[in-house]
Amino acid sequence: MVKSWGRLTDLQRRTKMYKGFLDPVYLISDPYFHGGQYVEPTPLQKEVSRRLWSPCNTVRGIPNQNIREMVVMGGMRLSKTTTAGIQAFVAMYKMHRIADKPGWTPAKEFGQMKDQHIKITNVATNKPQSLDSVFAISKAMFDSSPYFREYAPEMNIRSEEINFPRENVDVIALASKSGGAAGKTAAFFSMDEVDQFDDTEGPSGVDNVYKIMKNSTKTLYQATKGLFGKVFMISSSGLAGSKMWRLKQPAEASGGETIWMKVVTWYDEVTNPFGNKLYKFEDFDTERTTEPAEFWQLYGCDPSFASNVWIKDYDQTIRPNIQPNLPNLLQPIGEIVEEHGYATERLDVLKHESGMPIDSNAYYIIAGDPATRLDAFGIAVGHTIGEGEWHKVYKYNTAGKLMGSEAEDRLLYHIQFDGFYRFVPKESDIDAFKVRDFFLSCNYLFPLRRAMFDTLNYPILQQTLDREGLDVVQRQIRFPEAELFKNYAQFRMFTMPEYPVFTREVKEMQLKVTATTKGIDHPPKGSKDILDVAVLVITGANLIQEMPEVGIGPALSATFSPPTAIPAVVAKSMPMMSSARRMGSMASRSLSLSRRRR
Repeated sequence: MVKSWGRLTDLQRRTKMYKGFLDPVYLISDPYFHGGQYVEPTPLQKEVSRRLWSPCNTVRGIPNQNIREMVVMGGMRLSKTTTAGIQAFVAMYKMHRIADKPGWTPAKEFGQMKDQHIKITNVATNKPQSLDSVFAISKAMFDSSPYFREYAPEMNIRSEEINFPRENVDVIALASKSGGAAGKTAAFFSMDEVDQFDDTEGPSGVDNVYKIMKNSTKTLYQATKGLFGKVFMISSSGLAGSKMWRLKQPAEASGGETIWMKVVTWYDEVTNPFGNKLYKFEDFDTERTTEPAEFWQLYGCDPSFASNVWIKDYDQTIRPNIQPNLPNLLQPIGEIVEEHGYATERLDVLKHESGMPIDSNAYYIIAGDPATRLDAFGIAVGHTIGEGEWHKVYKYNTAGKLMGSEAEDRLLYHIQFDGFYRFVPKESDIDAFKVRDFFLSCNYLFPLRRAMFDTLNYPILQQTLDREGLDVVQRQIRFPEAELFKNYAQFRMFTMPEYPVFTREVKEMQLKVTATTKGIDHPPKGSKDILDVAVLVITGANLIQEMPEVGIGPALSATFSPPTAIPAVVAKSMPMMSSARRMGSMASRSLSLSRRRR
């Protein structure tokens, strides 16, 4: 229902006008002003309006009258164009209220020539986009506004501008190549999708357009002591080094005159309170899995992802090792444990009905990524196949530094992953007893030899597995272990069932490089629970041949003939190694303990 000012008393009118001038959030939220163009302003629209236009002493501890410019890097689906259009509406309302006396114009009040026109301007890359984006939003708001229809009947809404003759103020749309802003005085200007402008040195390049437009606001910013002369820049993220990113450092050095903020698409009350409340991070799992680099740039405002991604050629490196027809043998075990705990009679039925393929001569390894508070707990089981292949590989130390310039001969064992499982916390921490029951169930069904963990968390579980006769090893995952996994993938040395969480984690994993170390890690809100346990299984298999405290680097070649003299430490075949299952010999125990001390 359209609101009518004629139904309000004189006191109600004056109260609304006064509150609308002092509180921009009230202004953009009240249908008596905006005419029902939207139901409720978004958190971002409220925050931008509050920061730019509130005349109060401080907003969130920042003196508001000093804010001249606001730069918002925003993810997709944040209604960024509408946010810019709303700011033009607020600017014009304030101009109109100040001009509310006969014969008065803003230009005259602010020391300009009486008949000089003041501009409220939006700039886009070309004229059609300028008219169809921010200007179209502002135009619709003015056209449907009960306030402006009531108190600015002379308002002239035209196809390419909106004129307010009494105030000598024009709301206009410009293209980057028009040059129409030069020599004009602006109360407010905005640039929408800044990183879509030409990033060149020419007259229509983004730096030149920005400089001209910002200069057009300087006069009124100084004359009104910060009430007008505002600048608003908003855009999705371009590549690293784009104009929006170049504005960040000057903003941080401006002493509060410029505000630079990054707002990702999804809403989070703590980490992203100005995101879109319709979306949670988990709603984008498909986008994160299929196109992670594009997802993080367009929705997460992180263009560095594409350049820092650990495995850039997933389809060539990882995908060939995944066999969709392989069953995930750990999934039904997890279902039993979740409902019944450690239930051997049900495990017997599962083994009988599913015909679980067990190779009694293979070396079976279970790996766990123990969860910290409210994190998921990833688990994988894998086993060796055959006696391995020789490859040339580089060695890295634990800091990720290359050890020597020559690749070395290395015997790598084929691994088949039997499956993955992931305990995910719901409202509280993961049930440690269910995790223990899951490991015991796997040990009941598989001839496990070794248990790998990357931390000392869940010590009771690790002690339980040690008592069960498994060789329990803690091995921190660093760059060498990660590169060993990549080499396995490049050489097609493992097979695994399809597991969507694994795919997503590998695709979005990033290199983290400092002056002293190199490693991999997941982006914000990401995970690497399943990737970590996959790496641990492969690492555990290679500890069989007493791999020293170094890792494996990028692959140089495919398989080749082994050297004439095979090192004694790797001369044992896998079947010979498997004969020591659960014997708990002193040599095996002392070896395990020595690794833990390291």
